[in-house]
Amino acid sequence: MASPNKLCKIILTISIPLLLLSCAKRDERVAAESIAARIHSQLQQNDFAAVYRESGSSFKQVGDREKFIARMQQFIESNGALLLATQVSYQTGFDSKAGNNHTLTFALKFERGNATEKIVLTPNDQGQLSLWDLKITPVP
Repeated sequence: MASPNKLCKIILTISIPLLLLSCAKRDERVAAESIAARIHSQLQQNDFAAVYRESGSSFKQVGDREKFIARMQQFIESNGALLLATQVSYQTGFDSKAGNNHTLTFALKFERGNATEKIVLTPNDQGQLSLWDLKITPVP
C-alpha cells in the first residue's frame, strides 16, 4: 500500500491540472456569455453595424456589412424590438470548419413574436472569442 505522503502527491498531481482546466473553462463560459449579452444589447439598440464590426473574419466572409444590416433591419421591422433574451443552453465543442467553439442558445421574445437564437463563438487570431455564426429563427 502507498504511503500517505505518496498518496497525497498522487492526488495533488491529478487534482491541480483538473482544477486549472476547470477554471479556464469557467472563464471561457463567462466570456462567451458576456459577448452574447453585448450582442443582445446591440440588437436592442438596432446597432447591427456594431454586431458586424465586432464579429470574426469568418462571419464577415459570409456576406458584406450592408446586406447583414439590411437583413437585421428587415427582421426587426417584421418582429418588433427585442424585449427579452433567455439563455436555454451552453456547450463547447469542435467543428471541422470552426474549430473549438462555444454555442449559446437563447429563447428570444420580440414585440410581435418569439424566436430561437444560436450564437457560435470561436477564438480569433488573437485568441479572443468572436462571433462566428448567428442564427435567429422565428417560432411559428
